[in-house]
Amino acid sequence: MPTADKNQKQSEAESVPVRHAVHSAQQGKGGCGKSVSTALLGMYKISKGELPLCIDTDPLNPTFSNYEKLNVRQLNIMEGDEINQRKLDTLIQWIDEAGDRDVIIDNGAPSFIPLSSYMISQQIPALLLRNG
Repeated sequence: MPTADKNQKQSEAESVPVRHAVHSAQQGKGGCGKSVSTALLGMYKISKGELPLCIDTDPLNPTFSNYEKLNVRQLNIMEGDEINQRKLDTLIQWIDEAGDRDVIIDNGAPSFIPLSSYMISQQIPALLLRNG
């Protein structure tokens, strides 16, 4: 029975028209290349004539924001050690408003565990998939 349910969920997910991709660099360790990876992806997209929406959520080291030509939006989603739900709602809204533009997000090491936990508990990936 679980296999049938899983297959049904996969079929439903496959039928959702996807408007854009959301690329999110997440890792609990600082200095491992998250900002460089997101910057390179952004530059690649621009070189191909695309205009990605770039977002930096790193509360301590907003390195991604320093790449001026990428027009990176900065959003600190943390309040102390917790996710600020209103700011995360802003992030989700920006993703939705991106339309057919790909979204590239650099998440800082300090927000890795709280953001991952929150996204899982609130089923954020499923919400994004439903919205396309």
